[in-house]
Amino acid sequence: MLGVIKLYQSYALSNYMDSISSVTYNVFIEEGTSVTIPSNSYKIVYYMFNNTNPGTVRYNVAYTTNSKVTVKAFTNSEESVSGLIEENERKYIKLILKNTSSTSQTVQLSTVLGYENGGDLIVPNNITLVDEVFTSFESYITNLYNNSSKTIITNNGITYNTASIVSLMNDRLGNNATDIDGGNIRYYGKSPNNYIYFNCSDYSNQTSNTCELWRIIGIFNGKVKIMRNESIGNLAYDQDKNLDSTKTTYDNDWSTSSLKWLLNEKYYYGNTSGTITYYSGTTGTTSTSLDMTKIGIKNNATRNIISEEVYSLLGWNSSSVYVNGIYSYENSTGKVYSSHSTSWTGKIALIYPSDYGYAVDLNQCNQVLNEYTKCVNYNWMNNSDNSFITSHPFFSNYIWRLKKNIHCSGNVYEENAVYPTLYLDPYVEINNIGTGTSTNPYQIKL
Repeated sequence: MLGVIKLYQSYALSNYMDSISSVTYNVFIEEGTSVTIPSNSYKIVYYMFNNTNPGTVRYNVAYTTNSKVTVKAFTNSEESVSGLIEENERKYIKLILKNTSSTSQTVQLSTVLGYENGGDLIVPNNITLVDEVFTSFESYITNLYNNSSKTIITNNGITYNTASIVSLMNDRLGNNATDIDGGNIRYYGKSPNNYIYFNCSDYSNQTSNTCELWRIIGIFNGKVKIMRNESIGNLAYDQDKNLDSTKTTYDNDWSTSSLKWLLNEKYYYGNTSGTITYYSGTTGTTSTSLDMTKIGIKNNATRNIISEEVYSLLGWNSSSVYVNGIYSYENSTGKVYSSHSTSWTGKIALIYPSDYGYAVDLNQCNQVLNEYTKCVNYNWMNNSDNSFITSHPFFSNYIWRLKKNIHCSGNVYEENAVYPTLYLDPYVEINNIGTGTSTNPYQIKL
């Protein structure tokens, strides 16, 4: 028996971490300090509390009731949101606090305590127990890979870990990771279940009528990378007439290209952009009408979950390389033409050659990239005739283009199919609806 116990009280301090930048502020918040969540946003909290009672007690993390705020514990939190805590023991619990209102909201975190062998915890008025689990979309896909049996395959002398039952593999960062599971997780093969509803007009009712069909490329640095399943049209990589009607110049610097501008301005703000004319060709005489209200990003709800990223613009002068080689060129050892930018920061881009290369079943395709025509039956991206973000580093006006294989036959002013590609915010939550098939895609919560 415990001598005296406070049945509900927080002995807690809270350690807040900015999870986006991974900067720990080392600020310990004493009990009773409020947590403010910005409008339509969230905060990640590392909540620490200490049992100062003379014995083991039961606990459950709680917060002041607020209809606009939900608090959930991460599935990968080191400690459980409820259970037993011994005398002088500390618990560290990772929580996400979501605010769904248009104004900032404030709650207080606390810990409800009770006798180890007692009945239900006595919960004070205006206090809500944290009893929901938060599963990020990234962790769901990662767990599909981690929890599946693996088969080791060899391609170009490199061993890869593959989970064939879920069509996921680890790319080992193009053989730069010494750990066989130390790279990006990617979908591969002929027909993986990697479909997702995205860019929805109504995320509370996700159907083929309210959403677009996109496909998951994989997990990169804790974020889900996706690409549109259908092209938005055949467009030039660059034709400066789109930016200035007095010019008809062009080059392969993505950071200044008209396609970059289109995707990150008119397409990104699609619901307000209306119908625009996009010019292609050497003199910009070829025009395409694009109704952005139909093909562009539909609302702020979608824009708010697109992550801003630093995209490498490095490339190589030959596609007669294996996929691990092109990955290394793209990320560290490659070149750009002349004084073109080596990287670009933004939200919407195009797939890399390595994305196409690793989408193949490497157990069935031991080819260099310019011979991938032999592997189209083992690659789910094989219908994506696409202009790439990677430019040719030896020529100012050429890009790598996908036509079942990867080759340098594309002038930047020529029309090619465009498949927008982007990363999701790391804390997008899976809706536990859908199996990833084309008829039953994955769904996400906002």
